[in-house]
Amino acid sequence: MAVIALLACAPNAAPITGKEWQVAAIGEVVNPVGAGGRPLTMTFDDSTQRIYGFGGCNRYNAGYTLKGDSLSFGPAISTRMACEGADSLEMIFLQTLPKVRQLTRSDSLLIRSGEGTAIRLR
Repeated sequence: MAVIALLACAPNAAPITGKEWQVAAIGEVVNPVGAGGRPLTMTFDDSTQRIYGFGGCNRYNAGYTLKGDSLSFGPAISTRMACEGADSLEMIFLQTLPKVRQLTRSDSLLIRSGEGTAIRLR
């Protein structure tokens, strides 16, 4: 499980749950889009303690635990459709999630892996 420390939680920071976050950047790729020109997404569902969304080609989901200022993800599972050109973007996205170590929250979310790869959600 990846553990994320919640850093810089501003008083007016956006809540994590209750909305569909769009991926604004993965590393150097700004405004990544998947199959059909669809944006990558992530939704935190507090009733099931799972994240789910569109990874660029397939739908994915994973368990999460939010306790105070820490967040952890379980392994992601996804559908297995083939999408020309979107598979590599999805692979980078889904392989980054379990490596995440930090979350900075304001009106957007910035998630960083221990390797330095960042995912920005808006």
